[in-house]
Amino acid sequence: MKRIILLIALVISLSQMAYSEWKLASEAVKGSWNNFVTNDNNFYMTNGGTKLYRSTDNGVTWLALKTPSVNYIEAIGVDGEYIYLGTNRFTHISSNNGNTWTRANVNLLAAEIFSLLIDGNNIYEGCALGVLINKNRDTLWSFTNDGMIWGDIKFLKSGGGKIYAGSKSNGICYSTNDGAKWIDVTKGLGNDSLTALEVSDNKLYVGTRNGIYLSTNDGTTWTDISYALTKRYITAIAVKDNNVVIGTKLGGIFSLTENTSVWKECNDGVLNGSNITISALLVVGDTLFGGYAGWGLYKSGVNEWITGVEDQRTIESGLDIYPNPAIDNITISLSNSAVPIQKLSIYNSLGIEIKQFDTKDLSAQNSINFSTEGLPSGIYQCVVTSGYERIIKSFVVVK
Repeated sequence: MKRIILLIALVISLSQMAYSEWKLASEAVKGSWNNFVTNDNNFYMTNGGTKLYRSTDNGVTWLALKTPSVNYIEAIGVDGEYIYLGTNRFTHISSNNGNTWTRANVNLLAAEIFSLLIDGNNIYEGCALGVLINKNRDTLWSFTNDGMIWGDIKFLKSGGGKIYAGSKSNGICYSTNDGAKWIDVTKGLGNDSLTALEVSDNKLYVGTRNGIYLSTNDGTTWTDISYALTKRYITAIAVKDNNVVIGTKLGGIFSLTENTSVWKECNDGVLNGSNITISALLVVGDTLFGGYAGWGLYKSGVNEWITGVEDQRTIESGLDIYPNPAIDNITISLSNSAVPIQKLSIYNSLGIEIKQFDTKDLSAQNSINFSTEGLPSGIYQCVVTSGYERIIKSFVVVK
């Protein structure tokens, strides 16, 4: 019999359901919007086709700008009066709010631009062959791929003095010297495709088709923070003061409040919002913007999706699981619940529901036994829905 000694940091969190209220930003910008960027008081967005809009009043009114003759726009960057558009045919630049456009990278024979990043004096572009850089704001671009083992750079972000580059099908790397050398930090993410990337302070968030990962050490190690997230195909990530909002494929928007492990669905105000794919997310001041594919641009107050922390702490003792760690069975005990239990489930570390109890089985002492004999070793979560309270607690199975 194997002896397994585990040092366990048990994560306990409880969440009162508080849905964010979304409102259509403007009737004039219905449709699908997949690129947002802000610069000073200007807010720009594109739709993945050929449309480009600008707002100077936080999304209340929008002005359609002219665009170059391309099939579709994939990326946008703004630097002062200059607007850069990454398209299926090179990068185009305008200095007069889109009235006229010129090709930015004239020394390239062909380049479809997937992503754009303006960082200090440097402009970076992601394409099928890697990363391009322009250091002088002129028409000359050069590849900077030393150490990069793959191309198709769909994501470019900066933070903490580093440039991060993500390939949709291959992985993620970073550079500390303006792209002169890249370091691969894909290990630990598995082989799943990257679908979103965000950097906030010293935290690196990566979305995949099967969940969201967090690294606090530049990708040396990764932690799956998907928990009991029901929709795991991540399409967008936004961060505000360590609170995380994600967009999903055919699942709408979810939020994760700082110091909790409970993902809250945040689709109230959007018709059928929990079944819609989110194309983009952006925090502008105290406003969160979300692009609902096919439905348009919606906005919500930031405080509407980061509330509930105090309520979670006040009911923290409501759920108990013992023994923990468990070998053969556990007892789930629930107390301090003011309303009847609506649902009681067990989820594995992949967020898959492996057991749903009949709430009628709860005894007068609000406890129930569960056999863990058929479960492999690992971390599991017990999720209790009681009225507008959603209580989650982790437990460990040891074999």
